[in-house]
Amino acid sequence: MAQDSAIHWTGSNISIDRILNCAKKMNGQLCEAVIKRDKWVEHLKKKAEHTAKVTYNNERATTILNTTYKTNK
Repeated sequence: MAQDSAIHWTGSNISIDRILNCAKKMNGQLCEAVIKRDKWVEHLKKKAEHTAKVTYNNERATTILNTTYKTNK
């Protein structure tokens, strides 16, 4: 008998809810990997904001635009 999916979920703890809400443990708490990922994403967002504020202001943007080699395509 052919199956429509290459992924086959088996076991006593598997359910549609578990697959759709895989970020949470059975007790409803977030998995540690999800917590770590969210902290890392927040860290990266803060670093990006800081970098943008420090690196690019109007004067710097104007300098970049005026010194960039322009080509016609």
